[in-house]
Amino acid sequence: YRSNTNKYASLIDENGMYNGFISQLLTDIYHPNRIDVPDLHYHAGGLGAILRSGLGWLGAANTKQHPRQNPWVLVFVLGGVTPLEIKQSQTFVAGTESKLTLAATNILTPLSSLNLLFNNNPLFMES
Repeated sequence: YRSNTNKYASLIDENGMYNGFISQLLTDIYHPNRIDVPDLHYHAGGLGAILRSGLGWLGAANTKQHPRQNPWVLVFVLGGVTPLEIKQSQTFVAGTESKLTLAATNILTPLSSLNLLFNNNPLFMES
């Protein structure tokens, strides 16, 4: 699943400790030096931005913005997040003017994590 990522292929850091995907991503986004986030792809404003700017877009090159240049950062996780990841995400935003929204398809509990781990058909879960 992570073979297409440049930087976030491993959940183990250089010290052998667990470092989750969300934590790695938010560390890069909220790094004080605003380092480049290699696995985020920038898409300019689309057709609406082209129409609003007139024909001036023909000769102008779009500059890639850093995610923190936006007043609101939205991270949506397919598959779910744990309550600990939600709590840890708040520490990255502390001291910045940015707003962070962490959304997911599910909030994982210990029981739901075990069900997903030992279930033969991950698309079907009994309550």
